[in-house]
Amino acid sequence: MKKIYIAFAFAAILLLSWTASQTGLLRAQNNEPVDIVIVDRHASGATELNRDLTVSFIGLLSELREDQSIGFLTTGDEEAIGPALAGSAEHKSTYRDVISRIEDSSSVPVEDLSASLSYAHELMRFEGAGDGSTVYVISGGELEGEAPSAEYAVGETINAFNKEGWQVVSVSLPGSSTYAKDFMRTVSSGTGGDILPLSTPQELKVIADKILSEDAKGTLFEVGQDQLAPNDVFTASLNIPPSTTEASLVFFKQGSTGSLSLHNPSGVKASEGDRALSSVVETPHVVIWTLTDPAPGEWTVDVRGGDGFISAWHYPKNKLDLHFVSFDTIPHDQSTEFVVYISDGLERVAVPDAELRATIVAPTAQTFTYTLNDNGEFGDAVAGDAYYSATIPPLAYEGEHKVELELNWPQHHHTISTHRSVSAQAFPVLDVHLAHTDALVPGDRVIIGTAEVTVNGQPYAIPTSLISADISSASGAGTIELVPQELLNAAHAWAFDIVFTPENEELHTVLFNLNMDYAARDYMFSSDSAVLSSYPPPPARPQPVIVQQAPPPPAPEPAPAPPPAPPVVVEPPAPEESTDFPVLIAIISAASLVVVLLTAGIGYAIYGLTRPKPYGYIYDDEGELLVDFTAIERPFMTLVTHKNLLLGEELGIPELHGLSFFFSKEDVEIRSMQTEPSIRVNNRPLISGEEQSAGLQSWIGTQGKLFSLHLVKPEEDTEPSIAPAVGDD
Repeated sequence: MKKIYIAFAFAAILLLSWTASQTGLLRAQNNEPVDIVIVDRHASGATELNRDLTVSFIGLLSELREDQSIGFLTTGDEEAIGPALAGSAEHKSTYRDVISRIEDSSSVPVEDLSASLSYAHELMRFEGAGDGSTVYVISGGELEGEAPSAEYAVGETINAFNKEGWQVVSVSLPGSSTYAKDFMRTVSSGTGGDILPLSTPQELKVIADKILSEDAKGTLFEVGQDQLAPNDVFTASLNIPPSTTEASLVFFKQGSTGSLSLHNPSGVKASEGDRALSSVVETPHVVIWTLTDPAPGEWTVDVRGGDGFISAWHYPKNKLDLHFVSFDTIPHDQSTEFVVYISDGLERVAVPDAELRATIVAPTAQTFTYTLNDNGEFGDAVAGDAYYSATIPPLAYEGEHKVELELNWPQHHHTISTHRSVSAQAFPVLDVHLAHTDALVPGDRVIIGTAEVTVNGQPYAIPTSLISADISSASGAGTIELVPQELLNAAHAWAFDIVFTPENEELHTVLFNLNMDYAARDYMFSSDSAVLSSYPPPPARPQPVIVQQAPPPPAPEPAPAPPPAPPVVVEPPAPEESTDFPVLIAIISAASLVVVLLTAGIGYAIYGLTRPKPYGYIYDDEGELLVDFTAIERPFMTLVTHKNLLLGEELGIPELHGLSFFFSKEDVEIRSMQTEPSIRVNNRPLISGEEQSAGLQSWIGTQGKLFSLHLVKPEEDTEPSIAPAVGDD
């Protein structure tokens, strides 16, 4: 046998030498992972349990490594079997051949595993195995007599595997062979592979999860488990979600089972060969049913009779994929939009019966979960366009953030997911400071403020062309200029003077934008909008003239009063006893209380009704009248309780919800009950809980819209004093 392996290796080396260019071309064309399974026939044939576990492992690997080439080497045999693509007709033939060799493994002598491992390396090189290729060594059992001498230096073979980036994973069968244990420990640890114990059928489940996780295919979902006796019946159900292209039912069993049956959501039994149940793989300890395009809904599994422990698991394959289309690098201190779409093949689709979530894990291990929607709200731009979005608050921490996208069907208890990562870092911001916004003179070119570009609070120079200003007004007349305060290399600057030239008397809404390429992505930053006024300042109100009057002459002192007469003492009559006195006192007290309450209520009502009624007008930025405060109809109780208070919700303008207007005979106070969205009155932010006084003409800016508040109609606003209607109703 030693001569056979040496001859094969020598022939392989010669073949590779004179066909180096052809082999290199083959590897470049293939470059796909290849798995080679080395079966120690002495160990697998030691006991019936070892043989059954080996066959079960190969059946499980062949089913889970679909669309991947798998080959087999069995010690004591001259030729390899395969490799062939799993699921193909050729692979089915190689599977039958290796099972036949394993079943014929009784009394097979111990062979040198180092020779088989070297053979596997040369075979993988010849096949052009790519990254992720693995050699599985199945060994263990007992060893009688001396260990075989190594035909190949194991260290050199390990170095050859590491050079290619391939791993050796050991599968340890029951037994205590020191030779097998030492060999598996050496080659697996040397190549970064694992040692997987396989002494019970339950450990096949652990191996299955590891294979699936390595291929990023998820994991097995439990359907149910039980300990069966010959007359027991095990029944379980599973929910298959929509868009499932293939679903596998995997049964791990300890002993023989009587019968297994599967019924679809309509109650019809599925059988091998029909459209639903496309294939069945049955081994001593693993049974795998594969369903193709199964109907969504609840399927039922029945297991009747058997011997020992059995567990059922579900492995779905969904044709839907999740795609994260947001930038991989985002500002850590700004809100950002996460945008995801779901694809069915090449088509973007909506999944109305599922929920889409994004879970973010910060570098500090903090976890945040957000729901993405396609309803046109909470950060979603357009409803029903099959793009799911959410506005994510500032992440606060710089560094790499892990993102897990999950598409979940709650009614089916099923989730598909994908993992991404985003890098959060500081991005440029545009700090705008406006110092001169009112009483601008048409035609005058004046500096109204400054703009500075910073990153993490530090100046950051940019080309001057990257900043732009948007200005809008009723006539569209007016010019904004950004003049660098100091030019650096290649016309770069970080600080700018903002110069404005109005043309007409009107209000102008201005917004500044920073558009640039930063951190290998397109980036845009917009400042808060502000309002500039080129109306002349209102004339000062005349101060009331106080006339000083001469004090009246002092009154003459009164004559002294005569001394008082001595008091007359009258003896009071003796009190008469009466039993009605307490009742009378109670009646009088109750009547007095009613009178007091009635008087207070009437007084409060009179006070409320005599308060000033709302006055003034609200116009939009084009001068169209939106609200006449005096014409708003209000319930009587509202007039009694807060006649001089008008809520923004009563105006019929959604952007003004959260505001309140307090009317007095002298002025009008505007208050805010919210912080988001922001509200500005006369170019000053209105903070929640604070108030600002309205002048004859004031503006209110919020959510990109501008409203003008006039206490009298503009065409009547010619007098310096305010004359609102504040009379009683």
